[in-house]
Amino acid sequence: MVCATANGTLFGVGGPSQGMCTMSCTPGETECDMLKAGAECFDFGSADAPRGYCLDACEQGAPLDLQSKCAGRSDFLCVDLGETTILPFCVPHCRSDAECGDGLYCDKSLLLGLCTKTKQPTGDPVGSRCTPGDTPNTCEGYCIRTSADGVTPVTGACVELCSGGSECLYSSGSSPAPGGYCGGALSETFGAIDAGYCLSNCSCSADCQLAGDLCRKWPDADADAASALGAPGVCYPVVAQSVELDCGRGTTI
Repeated sequence: MVCATANGTLFGVGGPSQGMCTMSCTPGETECDMLKAGAECFDFGSADAPRGYCLDACEQGAPLDLQSKCAGRSDFLCVDLGETTILPFCVPHCRSDAECGDGLYCDKSLLLGLCTKTKQPTGDPVGSRCTPGDTPNTCEGYCIRTSADGVTPVTGACVELCSGGSECLYSSGSSPAPGGYCGGALSETFGAIDAGYCLSNCSCSADCQLAGDLCRKWPDADADAASALGAPGVCYPVVAQSVELDCGRGTTI
């Protein structure tokens, strides 16, 4: 096995934050099964041979044991990479420049979020309008579809991709603080470490950037989450039996 480091180029333009143990392989072959049943070889487009490295398979939804899913790492996403069938695998996805290390930058604009040696274009911030599938991507992060299937014109909004159940939207600097919680589902089955999008912190609904979102107060049972995120609420679509923080006034919906 080899260690794909954050400052390396085994994965093409960059490397996974905090490093990743893997094995070189030939795309289309089955040698990754030697590491773990279900693991497969993916071509990362590296300029140097070999071009393929093994990725662990995962199961979307709530895991019985968090450590059994992408090694329990919140800087990974369990994401569907299949073209015709659902094939979820663990892919690295950094959360902040600080997570990459000195002199490296986190590129969060793609599903594969790698640490790079050159700063990526800034792009439009979270909440900006965008068109899903546009090339190049105009968002600093990722463009999700906001219009219903079959409705034209297709509309979208810029979001930050993240690992389900973890902190996200980190501030810049040497001591970044989280600015949101990864609770926006991108798949029908969504659980810890699954690919999702970040729901931003809020004190009242006026803080929310995505159309239709309201500021939902963290329940008393989630006081630890509110403390870790440093905000009393999180921006979320309308949810029954929740409390909206309406600029100082709590309103039960």
